[in-house]
Amino acid sequence: MSVISVMLAAVQVAIFAACASAAAPPGCDSACQDAYNQGRATDASFWVHPNVTLDPFYATPDNFSDYAVGDLVKWEDIAADAVATNWWVPSGLSLSRFFYVSEDIDESPLPATGYAIIPYQNPLGPDKPFRLAVWAHGTAGFTPQCAPSNNKGLQYNFQAPFALAQQGYVVIAPDYAGQGSTIPQGFMYNAGILHAADVSLAVEAARKNFQSSITHEWVVVGHSEGGLTAWRTAQREADPRKSAGGLIGAVAIAPAMEVMSLVPWVLERANGGPLHEVFLPYMLRSIGRLFPSIDLTKYVTERVLGLVDLSYGGCLNAAVPLLYNLNANDMYLNNANFPSAPEVRDWTAKYHGEGAHALGGPLLVMHGETDFILPHDHIERIFDKQCEAFPDSEAQYLLLPGLDHDGAVQASHSNYFPWIADRFDGKAVNRGCTKTTVTVATDRFATVEQVWTSGGQMLVQ
Repeated sequence: MSVISVMLAAVQVAIFAACASAAAPPGCDSACQDAYNQGRATDASFWVHPNVTLDPFYATPDNFSDYAVGDLVKWEDIAADAVATNWWVPSGLSLSRFFYVSEDIDESPLPATGYAIIPYQNPLGPDKPFRLAVWAHGTAGFTPQCAPSNNKGLQYNFQAPFALAQQGYVVIAPDYAGQGSTIPQGFMYNAGILHAADVSLAVEAARKNFQSSITHEWVVVGHSEGGLTAWRTAQREADPRKSAGGLIGAVAIAPAMEVMSLVPWVLERANGGPLHEVFLPYMLRSIGRLFPSIDLTKYVTERVLGLVDLSYGGCLNAAVPLLYNLNANDMYLNNANFPSAPEVRDWTAKYHGEGAHALGGPLLVMHGETDFILPHDHIERIFDKQCEAFPDSEAQYLLLPGLDHDGAVQASHSNYFPWIADRFDGKAVNRGCTKTTVTVATDRFATVEQVWTSGGQMLVQ
């Protein structure tokens, strides 16, 4: 490990240890502390390694500068006994982890990690290449510790990666640079432009391991932050200079698109009560790292900044009890006018991405009608703008009645599994955009997201 890598790792260890045992900030009373401790304990129960900065796999090697963007640095096939004891991978699936070179906004190399799942058998036959699907995850947390590859159930388990693998796809899943790996600016939350690079470059790196045993063609599927990633990946793949080549479809489920424009809606929905909002503080903290000129204390209360920093001791389960029930006065200053800050506007344009762009393959967007995090009409407007700017886009929008942000992930299997199979089977998508509301079979379907863990426990991840 290089001197710089040692220093970065030491800083991450110190931050992680400090956050895990930090005194609660002002405004976090005993009930708040108890809720945080319970949430952190839940997060810790999912971690494969209690501190990824001490797991050699995640360490950036001394010779990292010798590699080029898109290169494979490490590939680790997990032995069957380790898969059974350290992860909750279901019977028949094989797991690998990989370390590769992604890129920053200026195309300079960034260390990144991810995982791969290999099915029990190839349904196409043993002499055929596996079809390749990339899974782009939603919000996992804010530190390297929260990498899905460090989650015993790989964060989304049967909601997506296990289910895709059991359909016969080799699944490649980037953690995103800064989750798992250590990077100077820290994880860049909801930075769709960079996450799309993580996806395309993970495909390039994985090809160096699998070679002819996987198809050149591939699809990307993502939810929430990952839905944004899938959409941005379709746009990135339209650029011949950046394309990995072979993209035949992108599925964006409840994509977290152009989120800063939703601040007025968040405030209006709260009507003076709890904002039920964790993601905006995460984004602002990330913007503060990327744009040191921004003075977050003009926009965010000291209380919420302290609570966000405390949440770094865990992942999403630690953050939710700290932030979810705060009202606007607890969280924001100056009427929550941070979307107008020059740094926020720069972040939106350069990192998050905004506006319509050409697509490098067919796009399927699916959104729950009762999504309480991202209103469906907001995403539909963005879809309409895409179609107005590029009327020949091969794009479809499906509205899912009665489903919220998370429920849409599982309920949509019957929609997007056949859709991606059709792409691999060479069935064309008509040029032009279509919008459809799914017809449900009954009016008594379950709407609660069920999350599987080993041992029959049911916990929210």
